[in-house]
Amino acid sequence: MGISVIPGLFDEGSLPASDDSCKTLADVRKTGKNYRHPDSALIRYPLVVADEEGIGSVPIGDDYLNIAIIGAGVAGIASCYELSRLGNMNRIKLTMYEADPANCIFTSDATQFALDTEGKKAGRVFAARSYDITDNLKHDHTVYEIGAMRFPEIAGLTWHYVGEVYGNDKTVKVFPNPGKVPTEFVFGNRTDRYSPEAWLDEHSPTKCVRDIVRSGIFGSATGKDVSYFPIGGIDPAKISAELKNEHTSVARLEQIRDSWKCFVSIYDGLTLEMAVRKVVREEIQRLPNVDGLGEGSSEDKINYYSELFGCFGFGTGGFKSIQKTSLAEMMRLLLWDYSNEFSLPEEVKENVEFVKELFLKSIRNGLYVKTKKARVCDVCHSGRNGKALVFSYSTDPDDKNTQSAAKMDEYDFVILAIPPKQLNSMISRAGFSNTAAKFIRFGDHNRPHEQDILARPPLVLSKAFDGPNAEIFTAVNQAHLITSSKIFLTMTKEDLLKYAPKFNGTEEKHAIKAIVSDCGLASTYFVPSPIFEKNAKKAKKGDPVYYSLMLSYNWEEDTKRMQHQFFQYPINKDASDENKKMIEAAIERTVRHVKDPETGEYKPWWFGELLRNAKLSDGLSHDWTTDYTAGAFKLDTPGCQYNSSLCFRYHTHALDCSLDNRFFLAGDSYSHLGGWIEGAFISAVNAVTGLVTAANHGRVNCLTPEARKVILSLDNVVRYPIE
Repeated sequence: MGISVIPGLFDEGSLPASDDSCKTLADVRKTGKNYRHPDSALIRYPLVVADEEGIGSVPIGDDYLNIAIIGAGVAGIASCYELSRLGNMNRIKLTMYEADPANCIFTSDATQFALDTEGKKAGRVFAARSYDITDNLKHDHTVYEIGAMRFPEIAGLTWHYVGEVYGNDKTVKVFPNPGKVPTEFVFGNRTDRYSPEAWLDEHSPTKCVRDIVRSGIFGSATGKDVSYFPIGGIDPAKISAELKNEHTSVARLEQIRDSWKCFVSIYDGLTLEMAVRKVVREEIQRLPNVDGLGEGSSEDKINYYSELFGCFGFGTGGFKSIQKTSLAEMMRLLLWDYSNEFSLPEEVKENVEFVKELFLKSIRNGLYVKTKKARVCDVCHSGRNGKALVFSYSTDPDDKNTQSAAKMDEYDFVILAIPPKQLNSMISRAGFSNTAAKFIRFGDHNRPHEQDILARPPLVLSKAFDGPNAEIFTAVNQAHLITSSKIFLTMTKEDLLKYAPKFNGTEEKHAIKAIVSDCGLASTYFVPSPIFEKNAKKAKKGDPVYYSLMLSYNWEEDTKRMQHQFFQYPINKDASDENKKMIEAAIERTVRHVKDPETGEYKPWWFGELLRNAKLSDGLSHDWTTDYTAGAFKLDTPGCQYNSSLCFRYHTHALDCSLDNRFFLAGDSYSHLGGWIEGAFISAVNAVTGLVTAANHGRVNCLTPEARKVILSLDNVVRYPIE
């Protein structure tokens, strides 16, 4: 679901953009296999999990190791899978808590709505099936990927796990992002059409500002250093190339790690918008004049181009609504530097199937797993025996025993794989003082546990001082989460081709299939139905072919501006008049006159004409802002770096076994790739690596050599003396 940056979108050597562009899983796994992230420059995460024996072993004892995972999203299920691969994993008993009864780990074939979402959820990986019923038979049209819909080629852990489930010979296709297919950009009186092969106007001010801002921030991978924001005196593009190169020496990686820390300390207070405006201001003489906005370094001209970049970004959608993100956070995504995003293999009808298969593979590996439909309200350490305590209420609709009090369960270790806005209230009840346990009654207001429990804080970084324990709570509580929303419709290919202009050719593949605009819808995608691609051979002559039209993919302020039109939260998916009004209100934003890029005339926008005249069905909207169980995705604003890093490194507390800290964090919000399931996978590896270390009383020789780096190459979160 994350922000697509793709700084090298039109670089020479990027994959062609035709609908037939595809690679095998083996191909894409090579791209991200050796990539290191700047915050963990010595760790190649795909290699950490590549060992057939898993990342390490839990100790053999007289009793089973009782472990709980709270949350069955990507991070929770990946943690479950890695636990199933550990040495001596037959000594583990695992309980997975999930509050949403419709999660994919709970088997259900029920169909409750015209848009079927039952059993198609795993945190932010969430799908809906568009269909109709004719002659009492269900006919599927297309799939809406409400959550994770595309996967960067550089996402090494993601493709590792996809390969684990489906094998390496399966084919994946390039996702039709803006810029990867013929695309139209509309900004005020400016309209551009472009594709990887060409721009309609090769001298377009949009193209010019994109190139200049990209160069001014990211620099050059091969030429002289030109970035205004170098890392260790070198263009970030060159650093990115070194992070991808498997032959980069350990000594050089250590230099990059240290240089990155210096970069963050310098630029953590700078926003993306401030960086863009600096580049535009410094390079103003290279930008073309804008009629009526003055010459030279006119503030009007600087503002125009800064706003234009805010709408266009690097070509995949506007950044205006996330311009307050820190430059350091945005640089992480730039250093990830991918040119292509792919769909999952053709065998996958909905992306959540992959996550569910990973969960089932854990069970087939022999791991004992018990699933609980329950909402966890509180967690803490027991003040009596040090074990981890979990308090929960059942959410099972079939559970006839109404819980008047929170149920308490005891575990050896717990992985907290839930978003910050769920977690922050769960971890605060026990306070922060670890010097003496307190008697506390846990649970919801007026429905607490039956008795007071002797408890210590759940997240512990010091036995002697309250401050460090409060610090990690603050880090979770203050995570900056970006909100987003999506609006979907189903339409026929026939209607699309009837109205969509063709760019750079006359064939069907040259029709405009992506739009980036300033009309309040942000980015629009026309995605061919994966169902009809798979069933093409079975289709009858004359059968309609469908597209999944993601009418709007909005972020942050743009999402909040539309919230007054959302009638149900977080999802509208029925045929009610309110839902129709919401869809109609979004469509009305496209009914406008725009300047035709070929003739220069102002005329009704073809996109508005398409939406007003085409047959549209199965409207659906989802506002992630109001989705309590999945939430938003983390992007640091200035000043967030310290807290963000603390969450990412939290598992390193396992080295200090005297803390007896039994909790670990997992989820993309605790990684440096907020919104991407790659970040969720990374955090899961961190959590399991820490858990294995803690289970072995801080001894890292229980881990494989690559896994030890996950613990030892990061700065330890425990910095205070133990008394």
